[in-house]
Amino acid sequence: MKISCILSPPVPDLKGYVAVVIDALRSTSTLSIMFGGGIKRVLLYNDYEEAKEQKLYNPKLIVAGEEQVVNAPEFYTSKSISEYLQKKIDGKDVVFSTSNGTSTMISATHKADTVLAASMLNLTSTADTLAEIILKNSLNLAVICSGINGSVAMDDLYVAGALIHKTIVSGRLRDFETDDGVMLAKMVYGGFARPMDAFVASESGKRLSDMSMTSDVALCAKTDLMPGVLFVTNEEDQYSVRLKKEDNE
Repeated sequence: MKISCILSPPVPDLKGYVAVVIDALRSTSTLSIMFGGGIKRVLLYNDYEEAKEQKLYNPKLIVAGEEQVVNAPEFYTSKSISEYLQKKIDGKDVVFSTSNGTSTMISATHKADTVLAASMLNLTSTADTLAEIILKNSLNLAVICSGINGSVAMDDLYVAGALIHKTIVSGRLRDFETDDGVMLAKMVYGGFARPMDAFVASESGKRLSDMSMTSDVALCAKTDLMPGVLFVTNEEDQYSVRLKKEDNE
């Protein structure tokens, strides 16, 4: 089997792979937090304006996300993703659009056999599920970092290194090939004592801290706080994220 780490989009052809998308600060972390708050489903959109329009068709939808880090005024959160822990969102559908993460997740559904979304918040549960999928279906593994507008993001690389390590350990994987991206992710993961150190040192972390949003960085750095496994799907060009149920359905 092969294990690859894609440092930033574009996403290559990944037929025969299970892929996992990471946008640690903050798209995939936000997804974990929203599902932890009890939402039913997240609908993904590349375009900010298209995401807003969905509420015209279904007023009950919650529209959420961010554009170039700053939360847009029409969106559900005014600033911090911690608001999802406080609002009543149980059982609701959410329309979600962000600067980098949503486009990467949407692209991945066209490229890989199965797609998950991961962050530090659901690291171990995702690693365990990845190992199970790989062993059951004889698939390769691709970890996709969303990056920052086409450039590498250190916070994503840190999570990628942690996730690859845990997946290998969980599945007791042997005789696999890796690429340079995996080696870089492992180096970043091993270069910091804890997730928070890597996150605050990253470009995204510094930008959020400059905006007085260090609390968001700290929340995204918490390991296994929201252990749900998130699957990204494409059904007739409707892209969505759903929480894996206890019965694996």
